[in-house]
Order: sequence, then C-alpha cells, then structure tokens
Amino acid sequence: MNAMIQEMFWSVQGEGPRCGRPQLFVRLHGCNLTCSYCDTPASLIPRAPQSFPWHGRTVPNPVPLEFLQTLVAPELPFVESVSITGGEPLCQGDFVAAFGRWLCQDMAMEVLLETNGTFPGWLKENTDSFSLVSADLKFPWAQQHRDTAGELLDFLQSRQQSCQDSCKIICDDAFLACASHWLDHMVERGARFPVVLQPLTAADGSCRGVEESMKLVRTYTERGLRIWLIPQMHHLLGVQ
Repeated sequence: MNAMIQEMFWSVQGEGPRCGRPQLFVRLHGCNLTCSYCDTPASLIPRAPQSFPWHGRTVPNPVPLEFLQTLVAPELPFVESVSITGGEPLCQGDFVAAFGRWLCQDMAMEVLLETNGTFPGWLKENTDSFSLVSADLKFPWAQQHRDTAGELLDFLQSRQQSCQDSCKIICDDAFLACASHWLDHMVERGARFPVVLQPLTAADGSCRGVEESMKLVRTYTERGLRIWLIPQMHHLLGVQ
C-alpha cells in the first residue's frame, strides 16, 4: 500500500485547541475541494511531487506504508502526536486507515486527523485509525451538501463525551453570513464539542473577519456553545 506525500516535518501545532504542542505532520497530496483561501495550494496540483525532503535525504513518491513507518518511528519520542493532514488526507482513505491504525495501536501514539469534513462516512467506519479529529465545516460546500454536513456534525456530537474532537470554521467577511445557520443548528442539537472560528490569514499576515467573529463568540457562548476564536499561530510565530 502506497501514498503520495506532499511533505513531512516536525513543528508545533498552529491551529485549534492544541496550539503549541509538538507534532509530526504528515501531509498527503490531493484534495477534493478547491477553496480560494487554501494555505497549502501545492496539494491541489493534479500531479503529486516526485519526491519530498526528509532529514537531508530525498524520499521518492509514492511511499510504501512499511517504508513510511521506518521514517516516522524514530520521530515519535519528539512529539505528543502525529497529524495526518493535507490537502484532504481522506482522498487516500485506505492508506490513512492503515497508517493511522499502526500509529494508534502498534505505537500507542495519539493521531490527530485534520480533514475538510467531507467524508463523514469514512470517519464513522474507521474510528480505530485516529484519536481525535479536527474537522472543517466548509462554506459554501456545507450549504450545497447539507445532509453530508449534518452527518459530520452528528459524528462529532456522538463522540463529544469521550473525545476531544473539534469543528473549525474559516472566517472572513464573505463566509460569516453562512455561519449563523450552522451555529444555530449546533445550538438546537445541544452540541458540546469545541467550535473554533479561525480568521482567514491574508498574504500580508493580517487576519480577516475578526470583528464579526468576536460578535459570534459572544452571542453563541451565551447560547451554550463552546465557541472559541483562535488564529493560525504558526503564521504569527513565523514557523512551518
């Protein structure tokens, strides 16, 4: 079993509730969406890179699972968890299932799956392949696929008593108009998983949508949501 990998690196988590924690990032190539604000545009190129750098060597694609394990295992003492991210990692779902299961079960390692949230069926069928999920609620995708978006929120809600999953909403002025509909939906369903509003980071490093996001945090905290405003900390720190 092979994977097309965009890059792999050690850093600290820069997004969401786990900001600042040391993590190994395994970024898989490819995505099923084309978001205008994507901060990893190289993953959208149809052809995957022929190779990627790793500790002074060049690793060719595609990467066999067994070989990836030999690269990852020596890094595990230096991290709290492994992030499987993209692009959209679940475009290579069979590989993610096998790799995540090895990390969770054989290596006793926490696995954070960072996904755009468009594959809730895979999430329900492969809970032994990850420890926790950071799932985006993408606008306008959610508006066009309301049933699938509802499945995603139901999945997060089903795990909220035992897991530390979170739902992330990328915020700028153009998308905030959609937010109230979905936040109302979460309130009505009694959601208690964290909802992270993440301001869009512009090319100049500024954050967009902050003022309106602050209003949403105030309004929906009062209505019972666990809703937080967290920027992309790695951009502020100037790290990968």
